[in-house]
Amino acid sequence: MSLKKAGLVNVLMLLFMVVTSCSKGDDNVVDPETTPTSKLPTLKLTASTKDSFVNEEVSFKVVDEKGNVVTDAKLFVNEQALNTASFSSKTAASFKVYAQKAGFKTSNTVEIRFIEKDDVDAVVTGKWKFIPSTLAAIFEFNKDMSFTYTQAGEVKRGTYSVKGNRVQMTLVEGDTKDEDYGVINIAKFTANLLDVEVIVKDGFKTGKTGQLERVIEEDPGNGNGDDDDDDNGNVTINLAMFYGEWRGYEDGEMDYSIKMKFKSDKMEAEAKNMGKYNPILYLVDDLRYYDLHNSSTLILTGRRTAIVYYFKVASYNDREIVGTLYLDSMVPSNGVKLTLKKK
Repeated sequence: MSLKKAGLVNVLMLLFMVVTSCSKGDDNVVDPETTPTSKLPTLKLTASTKDSFVNEEVSFKVVDEKGNVVTDAKLFVNEQALNTASFSSKTAASFKVYAQKAGFKTSNTVEIRFIEKDDVDAVVTGKWKFIPSTLAAIFEFNKDMSFTYTQAGEVKRGTYSVKGNRVQMTLVEGDTKDEDYGVINIAKFTANLLDVEVIVKDGFKTGKTGQLERVIEEDPGNGNGDDDDDDNGNVTINLAMFYGEWRGYEDGEMDYSIKMKFKSDKMEAEAKNMGKYNPILYLVDDLRYYDLHNSSTLILTGRRTAIVYYFKVASYNDREIVGTLYLDSMVPSNGVKLTLKKK
């Protein structure tokens, strides 16, 4: 072969290699090294709760802009990498959490707070809605010991103090102070729900017994993910409605999958396998304790393990409770629709 022909062959081979290499791969894959940051897709991070007691688990979910769960995103807590999708703290503290994945913008930052179980002062700090109430009643207690109280669009402001399980509110209007403006007596509390008696000169002058439920503000971010596939968030439940024995039926199933028994001081449950394996229910036989998580959700914890279940109620009557049972966190992929029928 002449040198001229050999040179032509080499040029053709080089062109073939360039064309082939340019055609490899997926054109839809975003290369973060060559793509401007402003054009990268966005991650959205949500937490199962933003306020939790010390040693209790907070779980996280990451979704893309279409709401699809991103399981391989890396979580960072106070700039330290987290190797799991949940986090707990042995001490009272606040933490900032965000998620990252190659080819995506860094997610929004979620701040979570861990509270000592006997620290009523710290528990009270935050925004609460009173239930039940014919008029929307919102209390917000700030770290600087100021408060706002909003009912039917009218806002009152002042200062507050906490003594034991009693919140005393002082109304401040200009140079005028009313130290007997209102009081909230707390009978029982979790990190996100307070059993209370509210006495306030505006709206609750004669006193009202009910609950304060923590208001969870929407996380910033562009994702469209949903933390919960139960649309009805207005159901108010109580522990007494669960007392007794129940059979749990999965959505569309004729045979019950689990048996559950609730007592006034503890909960006992056992799984009954009807030949259909459901990964959500595989640890349900270890459940022992239960309490209210919020106004519509029961929280259930394990006897020998650190597992946590949530049962969010959509509707109920004396003989039947309809809802979703979640393992670990209240995300759709972790839930199973259940109807509890009284034995």
